Amino acid sequence: MGNTLDVRRVCGDVDRLKDSLDLLCEHAPPAGPSEPREDAPSPLEPLPEVPYDPALFADADDEGIGGMRPQRT
Repeated sequence: MGNTLDVRRVCGDVDRLKDSLDLLCEHAPPAGPSEPREDAPSPLEPLPEVPYDPALFADADDEGIGGMRPQRT
């Protein structure tokens, strides 16, 4: 890709990220078994494979393509 400004900037960014990661690793607690944290996400809950009730979306608009309500003439 050559020695362009963009490549030099990316290389500098990578160097700074490496330095930051090294600093974080120095201060990290030792790895090992740990107890679950209180703020840990709960296990995933499976969703049933049945269609949603269309009434749930009765007043909703399709985002990005505008509303689906009839136009007034």
